[in-house]
Amino acid sequence: DINFYPASAITCTTIEQSSGGLDAETPEELRYSILNSSRQRGRAVTDDDIKAIIISEFRDVESVNVWSGGTSSRRRYGKTYISIKPKTSELLTYSSKKIIENILVDRFGIISKTDLVFIDPNFTDILLTIKFKINRSITSDNGSVVKARLETFTTDYNKNQLSKFDINYYDSNFTTYLRTKDPVLSNVFTEKLLQKTLILNYSTGKNVINFGNTLKSVKSSVFDYGEIKSYFKNVDSAINLYNDKDEFIVKIGTVDLVSGLVTINIPTYVKAESIAIIATPLYSDVNTIEDNIVRIKTITTEEIL
Repeated sequence: DINFYPASAITCTTIEQSSGGLDAETPEELRYSILNSSRQRGRAVTDDDIKAIIISEFRDVESVNVWSGGTSSRRRYGKTYISIKPKTSELLTYSSKKIIENILVDRFGIISKTDLVFIDPNFTDILLTIKFKINRSITSDNGSVVKARLETFTTDYNKNQLSKFDINYYDSNFTTYLRTKDPVLSNVFTEKLLQKTLILNYSTGKNVINFGNTLKSVKSSVFDYGEIKSYFKNVDSAINLYNDKDEFIVKIGTVDLVSGLVTINIPTYVKAESIAIIATPLYSDVNTIEDNIVRIKTITTEEIL
């Protein structure tokens, strides 16, 4: 006999949360995806074709960059590099990489799996200070009110104009944007530092950090070197380790200030999961390269009285 139970007697238990679902695309996202889709036109030949395939076949893509190993700073001929910034996180999961790899290789046959190289996005963070003067003849707003507006405008600019591959930060564009958004500004200019985060997980050895911009100087956050609080900074082209009394300990690397390439040999006894490397750029604009994404990380506002 078959027993029939009322619907109220049946319960379901969720074993695993659902994943991969996304909200409807915004107009800005549609402009980005439609443009790249139209570029492909059914082909799978150029770097732009590969970008268009990834965007059309995989929804969780905020930004993607594809480049040849022949033009890469890594110089591995025959390789194709792919870097993807997902919408839902900073880094693409291993399973998502395998899905995209299978789409490109099995469905389009454009490259072998051994020649396809995924590179996680490398963020160039701007630590931004905005200094401004208010035109008191046209507003009674106090400085704190204008500061709050500028922080909101900057957050929107970072989200909609930056934070993607191949997008440089141009200081004149940004300050013009602020003046347009807030007409009470009689003057506005910026100061900035650049920051890269070196993930160590307590490992030692050689690390290469590419800021991709001409620098004035480089300095790290404080970390433990054995029992000593220490940091490193450049003296000309040398990267030297110092204790918290600014006493020299040892040379641990080099920096090419023109290219922004920092090479550091993390010594044994360094106790840190990560080290922030902070650089002062020579120029007001900030360029991106290959797997780098330029974004505004922190915002400080100061009124000029």
